Amino acid sequence: MDWIGIGLAYPSAICLQGWLPHRKILTLKRRVTVVHDFVIVIDLSKTQSGNPKANFVTCYTARNNTSRIRKTPNGLGMPLLNN
Repeated sequence: MDWIGIGLAYPSAICLQGWLPHRKILTLKRRVTVVHDFVIVIDLSKTQSGNPKANFVTCYTARNNTSRIRKTPNGLGMPLLNN
């Protein structure tokens, strides 16, 4: 679990938009962070009071197979959510 916090805070991590498989779309509500071959997926939302919230989805080692993931649009600096 230590790798998750380290990966999300890593200065040269690549942040990308996430994929919702059941809807088959890229979304601003999911963020994928890639550090070398380690992939972290979180869902972004807001609390009822409007504060940002992140929920862990999954993480895994991609074993030098991040090229497809890295082709998705950049998620760095994207707004958290409009709703």
